[in-house]
Amino acid sequence: MLFRRYILLFLTLLSLSLQGQQYPVDIQVFATPPYPQSLRGYADTFEEKLQAHFLLKDLSTGGRPFVLRLSLENFQGQVIAQTPDYIAPYLVNLTPGVRRTLTNIDFKSLLKYENLYGINESSYNGLLPEGTYFLCLSLYDSATGRPVSNKGRAMLQVRRYAPPIPTMPQKGEVLTKKNAFQHIVFQWMPRDIAPFMQYEFTLKEVWDLSLVPEEAFMTGRLVYQTQTYAPALAYTNMMPILLENKRYVWQVRAFTNNPNNPNEPSYFKNNGNSETFYFDLVSHCEAPKFLTAISESTSAQLRWSAQAMMPNQEYPYKVMYRERGKSWKSQKVSMPNAKLTGLKRGRTYIYKVGVACGLNATHSSSVFGQENYMYSTEQEFTTTEQIDQKSQVQCGVKPEVRIKNTSPLQDNLYPNTTFTAGDFPVTVLNATGSNGVYSGEGYVKVPYLQDTKIKVSFTNIKLNTEHQLIEGKLVTTYDQTERNVQFVQEGIGEVFGDKGKKDQKMPFEIENENNIQVDSISGRITITGKVDPKTGIAPKVTLPKGRDYVITDSKGKVYQLDESGKVTAQGTKEEGTQLAQQGGKGDSKNPPISNKHFKVEWLFNDELANDTTGEIPYKALVKGKTSSFELRIQPADTTKYAFYFHTKDGIKVDAESKGDGLYRITRKGAFDFAQEELWVVAKEKKDKKGKKEELIGKCVLVHLSPKEVNVALVPTQSGQNLQEAIAQVQQIYEKVGVTLHITTEPPFDINDQLKNGTLPTENEFGDLSTYSPEQNAVIAKFTTKRKPKENTYYIFLVNDGTGDHGYMRLGGQYGFVYSTNARTIAHELGHGIFKLEHPFKGKNADKGKTTALMDYNKGQDFFYQDWKQINDPKVKLYAFQGQKEGENLLLKNSPMMVQRYIEYFRCTKKQKGTIYSDADKTDVYAEDITIDGVKYAKIVIEFLGKNNIEFKNHFSPKDYQNDKKEIHNHSKDKLVITFGGTIRFSIFSKDRFQLISYLYSDNDKHIELVKGILSDISAYRTEEGAFEYINSLDVCTLSSIDFDTIKKVLKTLTSSQTSLTETKEKAIIRILSSLKEQDFPKFIALLKEDNYKVFNRLYTDL
Repeated sequence: MLFRRYILLFLTLLSLSLQGQQYPVDIQVFATPPYPQSLRGYADTFEEKLQAHFLLKDLSTGGRPFVLRLSLENFQGQVIAQTPDYIAPYLVNLTPGVRRTLTNIDFKSLLKYENLYGINESSYNGLLPEGTYFLCLSLYDSATGRPVSNKGRAMLQVRRYAPPIPTMPQKGEVLTKKNAFQHIVFQWMPRDIAPFMQYEFTLKEVWDLSLVPEEAFMTGRLVYQTQTYAPALAYTNMMPILLENKRYVWQVRAFTNNPNNPNEPSYFKNNGNSETFYFDLVSHCEAPKFLTAISESTSAQLRWSAQAMMPNQEYPYKVMYRERGKSWKSQKVSMPNAKLTGLKRGRTYIYKVGVACGLNATHSSSVFGQENYMYSTEQEFTTTEQIDQKSQVQCGVKPEVRIKNTSPLQDNLYPNTTFTAGDFPVTVLNATGSNGVYSGEGYVKVPYLQDTKIKVSFTNIKLNTEHQLIEGKLVTTYDQTERNVQFVQEGIGEVFGDKGKKDQKMPFEIENENNIQVDSISGRITITGKVDPKTGIAPKVTLPKGRDYVITDSKGKVYQLDESGKVTAQGTKEEGTQLAQQGGKGDSKNPPISNKHFKVEWLFNDELANDTTGEIPYKALVKGKTSSFELRIQPADTTKYAFYFHTKDGIKVDAESKGDGLYRITRKGAFDFAQEELWVVAKEKKDKKGKKEELIGKCVLVHLSPKEVNVALVPTQSGQNLQEAIAQVQQIYEKVGVTLHITTEPPFDINDQLKNGTLPTENEFGDLSTYSPEQNAVIAKFTTKRKPKENTYYIFLVNDGTGDHGYMRLGGQYGFVYSTNARTIAHELGHGIFKLEHPFKGKNADKGKTTALMDYNKGQDFFYQDWKQINDPKVKLYAFQGQKEGENLLLKNSPMMVQRYIEYFRCTKKQKGTIYSDADKTDVYAEDITIDGVKYAKIVIEFLGKNNIEFKNHFSPKDYQNDKKEIHNHSKDKLVITFGGTIRFSIFSKDRFQLISYLYSDNDKHIELVKGILSDISAYRTEEGAFEYINSLDVCTLSSIDFDTIKKVLKTLTSSQTSLTETKEKAIIRILSSLKEQDFPKFIALLKEDNYKVFNRLYTDL
């Protein structure tokens, strides 16, 4: 069983960890922060950043040196760089029993680039990506090459520090000069504290007010620059005098200055530069005065003195407010008052009011995209603790709203403006409209969902002058299926299990493909280079299988490997262009296509698929097959220019000139699934330095793996000749490397399943997840009469006079084609074998717009998205979806399962968790079942899927805080009720409502009862009965059991002398699956008790 394998693997790994190998030498490695963030930093530093302590514990060993090797690993243990075994060894002499200490200064040579492999020079010199790394040291016997020590590891934390955040003056603030003395306080907030950190403050004058702050900072006139250790600066008369009616920009740069290593770089994001802030220094501007606040439980009314209006200034005020210790929020208003809503009860808020009077206050849209404001001093108010009963939020009950004010709001709805809808405040994200009618988007904070923000949209709603909703409604923008974003199959290829090809450069020459072998023991790819004449050693590199590789050796020879490690193609580096030499690095990573001198026309005239729907064409190649196609370069100027053909990585591609600018490209499919870009480069023949090269054409070559599929056609009438249709279907799929082995079944009579002479089909434009009842009946009859093979797809050829159409479930084994049309058969097989979907959605969508096989037209093409889907490792051939068609969806009479799911419902509801409508939860029923002392005639439990009807994996989990009961059928002796659209109970009994009461009752007594039984499980009437009782418990109840009880159960289960049965195995697995993360240390301790008694029994049984 799969569960048994998982447990066996877990226990095996645990046993290995409990019994570590002992070595004669013990190594301990320590790293001293701050950590250099590049490998070169450890090699160049003069500080002792690494300390390694060596202790030779074996007193009988000594007198000979050991070889020290170094490696850098990421957090997952993957080696990034390591010391190769073919360089001159670094020897360490140890004396038995005497500890020896070495530092990075001592073994600096091991950290140099020329003594490492697995990492290129740019990565060695550059900064490591952020994350956790381990720098490891190991000792090896100089004679045998075997390890003689443990791997000593020092953990390194590599991270970039965030630049500081400017806080004062605020961005866009207006300052006024009231006297001859200038005193401006600049402040910023450090987000990270770095060692030896300093700040560089820069202030510049803006000359061009039309520039954004960042551009203005680059081009502005430098006014003042200084360095400081403090996160603040007082700008006084000791600094250059600032001029009135000018705009100034300022920025802070954080950097580190290590006195012990002056050359150490700073490790800050954005080079330590903060955001660019600006302010206006004006001669006269008066901030609002006489601020007052009248606060309630969740709102506050603010008022202040009116200011003289500037011409055309419609919205001159901006209110800034925040809860103490939180970030600022803003709201624009046109009058000297504002109402703040959505506040928290009993909290203190800080607020201030600004008036627009910057350099461009005469215009409603200032430079830099916003107005500048002169702010008042900060004030405070505190909301009341008492709840206003009229505005109290009531869960699940629509509040009664009586609004007498119907005067339309005259202001615009700016972002962060708040209006109220019933008893919910809505914060605006964006909106359009005027005269009280608005459309846009916003969000609602739901208090009883822990202030969860729910996005809403509104169309033509009406607001009054108090910012209250008086007409219209809000609609949540949540889309359960998210199919409005893209086709479902498009997302599958983007999260491929197949990660494509990986480029590897070897620092040595590989003589031929025989030097690339798969090790029969380790299963890894071993690459052996030529023997080094100086050392007599042949260098080796080991790579894991499971990836397509492009291996390039030091001489430019290229070997292409598939996922199994087999060499599938060979090539060489293109030496004629600089783009090829750079190999897609630096400026050549993604150069633009130039059409200045040439135009490339792609002529895909071979039998394999291509996709030219986008700007860059795609061409399919099949692994192991050589394909040829043509392209034409116009004009064909070969006197001045030479044309080169190579991949983005610089690998030469075979191209034969046919004259008149026509070239024939030949390329062999080499990978299971990978993409490589084919570049066409034009270069002037006189150009020797590669300065006059042009990328004039690009095509993406997509390598596909060949596949073979068995298909059987089942005619429903005799006398049909299908050979021509079979050949056409096979030819369609050969374009993408799929070989269909198609056979023909004897005719199969379906007359008894026809309805009015026809066979009704499921919706061909739906989600292709089910069959019609009549189609299910045909499938059920066929599986009974013919015993179909598990490795074959079946197509029923139905000739009922309804026309040329078909239907096949996504991933299904059976399809129905209502003709003998080859294209229709191929179309339906795309649905069933590879789960290909239509490139349109819905019956009324535009169809027939493309030449795709999966569209409704006469086309027979597979497009790039189809190739990805067909080669997705997640698409398993013959892995037919769900339950077999024609079977009953409900289990037989199962009181134990019904009882388990009832307790699962009660426990999950109590924990406010989620019941998932998962395919693993099979619908059940039980007759004459007793629950909590009440006997019921029959109880049916169904786990609902989409639309509460279909049984499949698409589901929407429901939170029981919002759970609603919906009664579908209520009669004298029957009650059908759905909870949150997730689970449905059908109760056949006069006591039907007692079960509903039990479902919503507290299950603490049940959990305590379970604890009591489990604590004394050894006293259960029979051993097998104890196992069955554990299996009857639901997972939620088991997760509520404390570890002491679980410990007693495990000891009891493992002390049994009976052999392992399936019931016992399930019981053990259910108990182990109920362990909580915080109990893992206790579980490990339990395994070690009594000389690993529990561990040994689990290992033996499982």
